[in-house]
Amino acid sequence: DAHGIHRLQAGSPAIDSASGGYPAVVADLDGQPRTIAKDKGADEFSEAPSVARVLTEADVGPLAARR
Repeated sequence: DAHGIHRLQAGSPAIDSASGGYPAVVADLDGQPRTIAKDKGADEFSEAPSVARVLTEADVGPLAARR
């Protein structure tokens, strides 16, 4: 994406291929819900809207942009 984050694409072998249940893992790095058959990695292939994002240098620290 525009921030250099790699995301799963349709047809990826990582989709629904994680082993283990991990019931405490309910959202991915974008805040999208993780399904029962979880994807490998931090991203869940989903059409759900993103409600979180990876922070950048501009978001944290003493020099962060004020909002």
